[in-house]
Amino acid sequence: MTWTRPGVRGRITLAATAAVAIVLALAGVALVILLQRDLLAGVDALALARAQDIAALSNGTLPAVLPAAQNDASLAQVLDGNGGVLAASGNVEGESALIRPNPGQREPQVGTLSGLPIGGAERFRVLQETTGPPTAPRTIVVALSLAPVDQAVQSARSLLIQVLPAALLLTALVTWLGVGRALAPVERIPPQGRRDRWRRPVHAGAPAGRARRGDPPGRDHERDAGPAGDLCRAPAPVRRRCLP
Repeated sequence: MTWTRPGVRGRITLAATAAVAIVLALAGVALVILLQRDLLAGVDALALARAQDIAALSNGTLPAVLPAAQNDASLAQVLDGNGGVLAASGNVEGESALIRPNPGQREPQVGTLSGLPIGGAERFRVLQETTGPPTAPRTIVVALSLAPVDQAVQSARSLLIQVLPAALLLTALVTWLGVGRALAPVERIPPQGRRDRWRRPVHAGAPAGRARRGDPPGRDHERDAGPAGDLCRAPAPVRRRCLP
């Protein structure tokens, strides 16, 4: 089986489809990355707000069981400087410290962990913030499930995978029809006519008598002679006058 090179119409269609595929793939990857980043930023904001609420409680009498949050898949603990649990939310009551506290770090720290007491293998966004005086620091730990974020990102990936083939098929169809309409006048010309039409013309510096095709040999001198050539083509009685 021999491979046949596609024509102009096929090559243009393939090039346009490949270019669109590359652009859509890059755009899809960028869209998924931006979506995941925005969702993580929202989760971090919720965790920080939860930590600030708990910090307000710790300024007074800290309850042993922290108030429940709106998000059921969230964890919260208050740790002392040695990692002991001072208070915890109801879903991790009696559990050991979720993370090792870092009292010297006063700025909120955020990370992603898995394997926490609830959620099985789910990933959690964990925030820790140290409050209180340096002699008696308290570390507030808040963990929020990333299951909604993972589901949203996975849905976006699946949607892009389903839309990409349809977009490429539409691009190929539109390009094929558009190029076919543009090349229709050329395709109606017979192959021999195309060669004659695009044949290179005679150089401008060539003699005028040689620019006309189909003339018999030996007639160029008569055309180049001008009026004298016309006289030489006259009847015999008159033609004798032009002889030397």
